Amino acid sequence: MKWNTKYIGGFILLGLFSVFFSLQSPQSIISINSTKIDSAVFQYVAHGMKQGLVPYVDMFDHKGPLIYWIDLLGISIHKEHGIWLLEIVVIFVSMLLAFGGAKLIVDEKFAFIAVVIGFLGMGRFYDGGNYTEVWALPAIFYALYVFIKYLKNDGIKTYESALCGIGLGCIFLLRMNMIGVYIGCILVILFLAIKKNELPKLLPHMIALLVGFVAAILPALIYLYANSAISECFDQYIQFNLSYQKATGAEKYAALKFFSQSKLTILAGIALLFLIYKKKEVTISVALFTAYLVSLYLVVSPGRRYGHYAMVLIPILIYAVAMAMQYLLQKERVGESFLILTGIICLLVIPDFFGIGDEIWNQKLIKDYDQEAVIVEIEQRTTNQDLITVYGNKTQLYYLTDRKSASIYSYQTFFDEHPEKMQQYLEELSTNQPKLFVQTESLPEEIIHFLQEKGYYKVWEQNEMILYQRGY
Repeated sequence: MKWNTKYIGGFILLGLFSVFFSLQSPQSIISINSTKIDSAVFQYVAHGMKQGLVPYVDMFDHKGPLIYWIDLLGISIHKEHGIWLLEIVVIFVSMLLAFGGAKLIVDEKFAFIAVVIGFLGMGRFYDGGNYTEVWALPAIFYALYVFIKYLKNDGIKTYESALCGIGLGCIFLLRMNMIGVYIGCILVILFLAIKKNELPKLLPHMIALLVGFVAAILPALIYLYANSAISECFDQYIQFNLSYQKATGAEKYAALKFFSQSKLTILAGIALLFLIYKKKEVTISVALFTAYLVSLYLVVSPGRRYGHYAMVLIPILIYAVAMAMQYLLQKERVGESFLILTGIICLLVIPDFFGIGDEIWNQKLIKDYDQEAVIVEIEQRTTNQDLITVYGNKTQLYYLTDRKSASIYSYQTFFDEHPEKMQQYLEELSTNQPKLFVQTESLPEEIIHFLQEKGYYKVWEQNEMILYQRGY
C-alpha cells in the first residue's frame, strides 16, 4: 500500500478524529467514569496475568487469549490510560487501511468522506470500546484491501496473502465469529477461480494465507500448552461460545430487529444491491454483499442484542458508501445526487456526530459513587493478601482494589444457563473462604443459603452494594 505526501493533511485530520472518537472510552484522560462490563473482565484477566495467573485456568472468561494480551500491554504502558492509547493507534491505523482500500476503487475524496461517515456511524456501536471488534478492525480492513486488490486484477504478492492470514489468526484469537469478510470474499474468489480455471494461480496465495494463519495462532498454542491451559481454553472459548449459537429463532429475529434499527446497517446492504443492479464494479460489489450477508448472519446468530457486535459491518459500509457516492456524483447527475447525499448525511452523520459528543460528555459527568464507596470499604476491611468475591457484573472491583478472587468466576451472569458453574463457584468459595462477599445485584437462593451456612454477616450497605464479612 503506497502513500503520497499530498495525503498528509487528510491523515492529520483522521488522526485528530481518532483521538476525538476514542474519548468515548472510560479509559480516556478526561473520563471519571467506570469501565464497561466486558472491558472490566478483560482488564481483570490482564491484571491477573501480570501477577502470574493464567487465563482459563485461574480466571474464567470466554473470549480468545489475544484480548487479554492486548489489555496486558495496555496496562503495562499505563495502568489507567494505556488501553485508551492503544485504541487511538488501532482506530487511526484502521482509518488509514480503510482509506487505502477504498482508494483502489473510488476517487480519493470519496474514499476520505466514506471513512469519516463510516467511523461516525461506528460511534453508536463503540459502547466504551476495548471490545474484540475494535481490535479486529485492522485485520478486517487489511483483508478487504487485499481481496479487492485481487479482484481488480491489480496483482497481489504472496506476502500480502500471508499478512491476511496473520490477520485471520488474530481474529480467531479474539472472537471467531468476526470472520464474515473473509468467508464472503474468499467464497467469491474461489467461485471465480473455478469458473475461469485459475485455481493453480490462486493456490500459492491460499498456502500463504494458511501459513500466516498458523504463524499467528502458534505462539498462543505454545503459551497455552506451556501453562496447561489447552483444555480449559477449549472448554471456555470454544464449547462455552457454541452454546451462544443455540439461540431460538425468536431470539435471532429479535436480534435482527435490534440491529436493523441502525440505519447504517440497512444502508450498507441497500447500497451494495444498488451497485449490483447498476452493474458498477459488479465483482467487488457481489463479494462485499456476500461478506455483508455472512457478517450479518454471524452478528445475529447468537441472538444477543449487543450493539458492539455490529462493528464488523462498518468496513463493508465504508466501501459501499464510497462506491455509491462516486456513482451518484457523476457529472451528468450531480444536481439530483447532491440533494440525495445531503439528505443522507443529515439523516445519518450529524446525529452520530452529536451522539459521539454526548458519550464523551457523559465520561466527564457520570460517576459511580456507590462503586467509589464500596472500594473504600473493601480496602479498609481487607488487605491485598485477602481473597474476596464479587457477585454480579462488577469485575473491576478486583483490580481497582488490588484484591484477588476466591473463585475463577469473577462474574456470574451466565449461571442461570449453566447451573453446573454455580455449583463449582460455591465449592471454590467453601474451599477458599473469601473474607468479604460483595453483592452488586440480587442474590439467588443458593447464594443466600451459602452465606447463612458459612457465617457471613452484612456489615455495610449502600443502594445495591452490600458487603458480607465472614465471622464478623
